[in-house]
Amino acid sequence: MNRKTLCALLVSMSLCGCGTMDNLNGARGPTRVYGGVRQDMREVAVGNRAAVLDIPASAIGDTVTLPVAVGRKLTETR
Repeated sequence: MNRKTLCALLVSMSLCGCGTMDNLNGARGPTRVYGGVRQDMREVAVGNRAAVLDIPASAIGDTVTLPVAVGRKLTETR
């Protein structure tokens, strides 16, 4: 793998999962279960086609962080 390909891969990986990160840090409201994917779908609906690229990464990130999101939702409703 050449250097340019490696750099492009690292940059693209660092940009993925933004919806999940926004969901977990509360940037767009309270934490929601699969909130990253939901946010990406909202972005696609308003015409941001680049958000389509983030959906798979957000789905993986939301699945990995599902215990955190569920825990926050459970403590939020009490």
